[in-house]
Parts: sequence; structure tokens; C-alpha cells
Amino acid sequence: MNNLKIHLSPEELALAAEQTVRQKNLPEAVRNHLDKCDSCKYELMTLIELQEGNLDHKTVILQRKSGVWFAAAAMILVLLAVGVWWTMNNSPEQSLPPELITQQLEPADETANAKVVENDEFAKEGNGQPTLNNDEQLALAAFAPNPEMERLTERYQTEMRNAGHAAVQVDSKMDSLHFSWNAEGVLIFELYNNEGILLEEVETTARAASFEVKQAGLYYFKLINEDFDLLWCGKTNFR
Repeated sequence: MNNLKIHLSPEELALAAEQTVRQKNLPEAVRNHLDKCDSCKYELMTLIELQEGNLDHKTVILQRKSGVWFAAAAMILVLLAVGVWWTMNNSPEQSLPPELITQQLEPADETANAKVVENDEFAKEGNGQPTLNNDEQLALAAFAPNPEMERLTERYQTEMRNAGHAAVQVDSKMDSLHFSWNAEGVLIFELYNNEGILLEEVETTARAASFEVKQAGLYYFKLINEDFDLLWCGKTNFR
């Protein structure tokens, strides 16, 4: 990490949060920066609470943009109130006798009833698509991308200068995943599911790691060096 930077990068903050949750020591440069930067310290505490389950991603976004949301909500309420007032005071039906109003409403009601019946019949036919049971829905959910891990994966596969040296190769077996890389030294390899939950973590010098996989789905993985620098982040589908 460059000590002259104003703030820690998102990747450095994410790694610092992970190491703090696992009660591991942070690099000295990161600790020194956090001692002097309240902004990064606040971001780190937010990430730690997010990883520990005390916050969810939507709560963090709302906290950062609460002022904008409140202003937008107030404007929407004002517009709705004006619209209701205008409708009540400018409706042409107010000048009609009750008998005519009833006659005008009856055809619309019949049309609405016809649409309801049509929709019910359409629903009974299943919309032409098979209905998924719970097991099938869970199986599809296991392949849903994780937005944060997707951004991190894309960044490390397209922009990072160490990508070619630290790229991780994936080989799928019948019931396991095998990973290999060319980077040397003591490295930490981590395996996550598509919910961003850490499933496996190994420290090795073997330039390879294998894990038994019990469920089909989308998996993410990270390769980290001894200084907790993230060398590579990738993903793989296991079917």
C-alpha cells in the first residue's frame, strides 16, 4: 500500500475487514493509516458490521444516501397530494347526475371482471411455463451472481498488474474443485459460495489446492499473499 495515498482502496478496506473479523493482525502501513484517517476507519467498521451480519448491503446504502431519499420521498408526497386534489376537483363525473355516473361505471366494471376471469384462466394454464418446485428454485439460486464479488472478480481479471503472474486455473472433477497457480511462496487460498460466505481457507506453498464440493452452484475464490495483498479473485460454476 502507498503511504502517500489519501484513502485506502476498496480492496484494501475489504481485506482489512476480513482479517479483523478473523482476528488476524493488519499490515503496519494499514494500521498507521487507520490511526490517522477517520473516514477510512468508519468505512472499515461498516464493512466489519456487514460481514458479521449486523448490517445488510441495503442498510449501508440507505445510511449513505438517507438525505437524498428523504428529499425524494417528500417531493413524491407533495406531487401525490397535488394529483389527488386536482382529480377530486376536476373530475367531469361530478357534474353528472348519479344515474349517468352509474351507467358509465357499469361497462368498465364488466370489462374489469372479464379481465380478472381471463387472468385467472391464464394463470391456471401456467402461463405456458412449468412451475418450479422448491428444490429447483434453490438450485437456481445457488448460481445467482454476487454483485460485490462480481465487481472484484472483473477488476482482478482485467486491470490488476499482477494478473498474469497470479492467475488461478480451475479444474472441475466429479465431486471436487482443483485450483492451481504459478505464484510462489506462502499463500492463502479462500473459497466462497455465491452468497459471499467463506467455505474453505488453506495456507500453502504447494501452488495448488483442492476442495470437495457437495452442491452445484457458483463459487468464488481468492489468492492472498503473506502481507494480505489480494493477488487474484476469480469464479467458477460447478455443476
